[in-house]
Amino acid sequence: MSPRVVRILFVVTALFAPALATAAIHDTLFRASFEELAPEDAPADDAEAARFLTQATFGPTTSEIALVRQLGYLLWIDRQLSMPITAARPHMEALNAALLANPPGPNEELAQRDRVDRFYHTAAYGPDQLRQRMAWALSQIFVVSDVSGAINEDIIQMSEYWDLLARGGVGNYRALLNDVTFSPTMGKYLSHFRNKKAQGTQLPDENYAREVMQLFSIGLVERNPDFSPILIAGQPVPTYDQSTVSEMAKVFTGFNYSNATNIFNGSNAPPAGYLPMTCIQSSHDVGAKTVLADAVLPAGQMCGIDVGDMLNIIHAHANVAPFISRQLIQRFVTSSPSPAYISRIASVFNDNGSGERGDLGSVIRAILLDPDARNTVPGAGFGKLREPVLRMTALWRAWDVVAPPAGPGQP
Repeated sequence: MSPRVVRILFVVTALFAPALATAAIHDTLFRASFEELAPEDAPADDAEAARFLTQATFGPTTSEIALVRQLGYLLWIDRQLSMPITAARPHMEALNAALLANPPGPNEELAQRDRVDRFYHTAAYGPDQLRQRMAWALSQIFVVSDVSGAINEDIIQMSEYWDLLARGGVGNYRALLNDVTFSPTMGKYLSHFRNKKAQGTQLPDENYAREVMQLFSIGLVERNPDFSPILIAGQPVPTYDQSTVSEMAKVFTGFNYSNATNIFNGSNAPPAGYLPMTCIQSSHDVGAKTVLADAVLPAGQMCGIDVGDMLNIIHAHANVAPFISRQLIQRFVTSSPSPAYISRIASVFNDNGSGERGDLGSVIRAILLDPDARNTVPGAGFGKLREPVLRMTALWRAWDVVAPPAGPGQP
């Protein structure tokens, strides 16, 4: 290269150095030979990329390994979080329409097995792998089941519940808790659907009031940010008692299908069968209620206001961050997370860096990028056994299994 060309390159570099210094971390830079420089957070080799993808997807593939090495962890995660959902319900509705257009033979009606087939197809081939893995994780926290007699025949409704988790799983926890509470699928499973205020000796159903605390948010005892129990005189402190459950059950009264005008009418004809439930004021308990953390909901409030206030109280509880963070770490990275790991993720749950509490997208980003997750020499006992579902999907994806042709009875 001539001295003149060298001087020109030096001047050009000097002119653009400030722009390069402030460029995003994943901007592409080039060597003199025009080779791409790997992003600073790129895995060192295919094995590291595959380990990351085992945590973040339904299984590594050759192409996805190459993409992670090209983009780096952070940009790969951000791309995944911005991907549109591979939805289950529209597919199941189209499949049902096709079956109705061509009357099925014996044992060919739409069934839960078709919905399960769709799940496996999305797990194996869906591009929004991280979003779907988050839905899989959340389905083990906000649990419903098609074995329940109340919902086992409604395939469309169950499909929409999965989509609800996939949509909300990378959004805000408070919004997701609202969607779960108003879901007719959850309403039927935990029996606050058509739950009525007290009449005579009949009291409101307490099922959802109990589980929304025990399973979905705060657990049974008060926790420190690292999930260790808060102790008084050496004993754990309960988060609530039976009186709290009874009072909160009054909050979750009056729910019915979106097309209902009273607690008795309304039908599950689509789309009402899967749209968020409405709240019938005449069947809602409007008395004052002393609920979680001794907060008082005033008398005379509209049903929606009561429920919204109650969910805000739950969302603000100090236990939510470590309780949800620990469960998500367990489902993505390791069954026995260290207290420090839990505390770091709980801190992100409490504040995503912009003052937002409950940003689940930031939480899963922090879980996957945490030093404990990315440590290439993890300590003894670190990691998790893959669930049978994840073992099977990983095998399919590793071997590029070809899906059968689409059509009625097929994914």
